[in-house]
Amino acid sequence: MKLMGVAGAIACLALSSCGGGGGNATTGTGSGATGASTASATADATGAWNETDACKTLDQAVVASAAGEAVSKAATTKSIPATDSTAALSQCDYTLADGRTVMFSTKVAMTTDMGADAASYADHAKAAGLQPPAPVPGVGKAAFWGDATELPHLDFFVGAHQFGFFMFKGKMASAGLEKVDPAWAKDLAIKLAHKVGA
Repeated sequence: MKLMGVAGAIACLALSSCGGGGGNATTGTGSGATGASTASATADATGAWNETDACKTLDQAVVASAAGEAVSKAATTKSIPATDSTAALSQCDYTLADGRTVMFSTKVAMTTDMGADAASYADHAKAAGLQPPAPVPGVGKAAFWGDATELPHLDFFVGAHQFGFFMFKGKMASAGLEKVDPAWAKDLAIKLAHKVGA
């Protein structure tokens, strides 16, 4: 499985080619698949991931605390259950009081060791003609930051089977969407990635 290295490509690929099972922050149990695959993902899980509800993986109070600003709304905007051949993915959008949005997606691939993707992540981006993201040391198994697009993003790998990303939208203004400060977004993304086990 190939994952692109910029926000738009990552979102499109991750949202369209996902499946698997993960852990629930409350129960610590796996779901979404059966047999050996479930055992494999459960063994690799951080204990905080919910493959069908990212909002349960990362509580809005945690986002508010890290951002230093209230979260006015947290909504699951994408939930794709696992199938026999695909992984599961979920996305949660957190709207901050000032109008900025933090988007968080969790993905669990039961049968694919995504460490192989982490090792060649920049190569995937380059092959697609995209600007390779910059490695971010100290976050998960591997992490990459990109802010060359309208949606600054942190993409990260946790263990062999879990992949997640944070993307950010700026405030809505009368003339259009205000851009997010990349330094603020990167700092917050790293803090939040650590909160979910990366």
